[in-house]
Amino acid sequence: MSDFGDDAQTIQERHLMRSLARAGVKPRPQVIPDPHWEVDPSPAFCRTCGGKPEVGALCGPCSHQLDKGGR
Repeated sequence: MSDFGDDAQTIQERHLMRSLARAGVKPRPQVIPDPHWEVDPSPAFCRTCGGKPEVGALCGPCSHQLDKGGR
């Protein structure tokens, strides 16, 4: 083990990246997928009081404005 704290896996990964770079292979950028929310086609329920107003409208009983997730 070196003084720099490199373990065998790190050294192997670095060697692989250098080999791929010499071969002209560009690394793929890490893609983090957007969180996908399950959209309920039915009208949202108010999470505050359980009412069922239209999305974007104010809930009657508690005057809470809803978004797509019923928040």
